[in-house]
Amino acid sequence: MKSVQIHKAFLTVAFIFAIGSLHAQGIQFFQGTWKEALAEAKKQDKLLFVDAYAKWCGPCKVMAANTFTSDKVGAMFNANFINLKIDMEETDGRTFGDKYPVSAYPTLFFLDGDGKVVKKLVGGKGVDQLIADGQAALAGYDRSAQFEGQYQSGDRSPEFITKYIAALNASKKESAKIANEFFREHYPSLSESEKSEFLWAAVSEADSKIFETLVPLKSKMIAQYGVKEWNNKITKACEKTVDKAIDFEMTELLDEAILKAKNLTEGEEVFAAKAQIKYYGAMYMHEPYLEAVKTYVKKAGNKSPEVLHFAVECIISKYKDDPIRLAAAEKFAADLIKVEDTPDNYKNYAMILWRTNQKDKAISTLESKIKKLKKDNDPKVNAYENTLEMLKRLG
Repeated sequence: MKSVQIHKAFLTVAFIFAIGSLHAQGIQFFQGTWKEALAEAKKQDKLLFVDAYAKWCGPCKVMAANTFTSDKVGAMFNANFINLKIDMEETDGRTFGDKYPVSAYPTLFFLDGDGKVVKKLVGGKGVDQLIADGQAALAGYDRSAQFEGQYQSGDRSPEFITKYIAALNASKKESAKIANEFFREHYPSLSESEKSEFLWAAVSEADSKIFETLVPLKSKMIAQYGVKEWNNKITKACEKTVDKAIDFEMTELLDEAILKAKNLTEGEEVFAAKAQIKYYGAMYMHEPYLEAVKTYVKKAGNKSPEVLHFAVECIISKYKDDPIRLAAAEKFAADLIKVEDTPDNYKNYAMILWRTNQKDKAISTLESKIKKLKKDNDPKVNAYENTLEMLKRLG
């Protein structure tokens, strides 16, 4: 069990990235004024993320082109925040600036539903840094403690319980015990609207009666919250069940998570492959793991740089010292350099060839690339030359 838990650390990170990117998209920004966005954040009990920018700002343009369009960033921010871009030199931006002064661009705000600043950042951010900042903002917005005393005093009103459970979930705390207790004792007596609000807040894992009660309300929930939010909700619940499958080493729970993922409006086959990658990797089930990676690429798209990169990393991370199994990554790495020509991708491809006893091919591939770059006077040639020199030193 201990080795399973240790190996789970890598796969949990990978799974968050991979499953969260089922629906390829960057950040989806709110269309409306900042006051309307703040009201929506309060309504959904989420933080409001604000990109306060100016059209002429260079770092703002870089973030807009490279960070906000990232699938990783989109998966995290769309699920956890109401997101708003606001030009500080336009009317709405100047109004916003009266309350939240900005002295440099971009300035990034995380505001609660009452307009209180939870976190403020200045300067452009890359993908990983922005995700880390978003996670820090969520961690600093733990409202569950203020509800605990009220719960202990016996408050079981639907509105309170719904808010308490939502606060626990937002702060990544366990809510299932409280939710299940309320569901058993009070759910039948709720009004239809109270039932809907409770179920939406309370569902946290797919292997539960609460999940099964929510599913028949799919059309109603999508009409109320939208397709993206529905898919995020179902995905997170199914992810939690996959985690339980690993903790208890139960393939039955893995199968249940995959079955329940059919309630997504799209991407259920991609979810299934990713869930299998995580589970089989944690269980050291090598051949099913490799088959799951292959299935994922087939279902998610073998022309996508992100898909191919993830597949390569999955195999390299586990089998870099196993030439036979590492060979499964060769085709993915070869396809990746065709669709995303970068020094790092070439380095991975060359290292795979090298470690699978194809040293001549590794060297000739790099030499051919270097020759072309020199002909084009491309300054990136140095990175490829460094990789070639490294391989030659390996002997």
